[in-house]
Amino acid sequence: MKLVLASVQDPAAKNISMRLLKDYDFKKSPSLTNAYVYGNVTLMTIAGEVTRITELPIDAEEVIVASRHASESGVPTLAVHVPGEVMKMGLAEASPSTVKTALRTLVEMRDKLGLTYDVSLEATHHGPTRLDVPVTFVEIGSSPEQWHDKKAGEAVARAIMAAATLPMKCRHAIGLGGPHYAF
Repeated sequence: MKLVLASVQDPAAKNISMRLLKDYDFKKSPSLTNAYVYGNVTLMTIAGEVTRITELPIDAEEVIVASRHASESGVPTLAVHVPGEVMKMGLAEASPSTVKTALRTLVEMRDKLGLTYDVSLEATHHGPTRLDVPVTFVEIGSSPEQWHDKKAGEAVARAIMAAATLPMKCRHAIGLGGPHYAF
């Protein structure tokens, strides 16, 4: 099962979650609190910041996080990244096919919806890094104006669902060095 996590404290995650519930036939889980199920995908909201979790609320084979992206530049951005904390020597497991599918879908949706956003593959940063399953963040940024943008929420929701249900096959590689924004 793929788990989509969203923090109720995160305005972008709320935006994305609402779009997921509107556009897909998620059903309220009869056995889980704050959870909705669509096929092999479970959408769950949590009270705290997803970056700080140390264990999953339920068993899952992979986690995709709906989240906000923040930057000082304020450039409207749709971003994808895998968590990693260099100073703590922590790196989350990655699913290259999830990252690739989310990134490509963000580009497609940005163009389809006429959004004036950059699409970026970011370098690893923040947690969680010790969940024992692949974790991918798919984000709206970079300021509150964008976090509440309904079209950006739609773009990220579509990217999350494509990555969760139709991941592309790809070669696995790793890149070292370079700037924060890799794409």
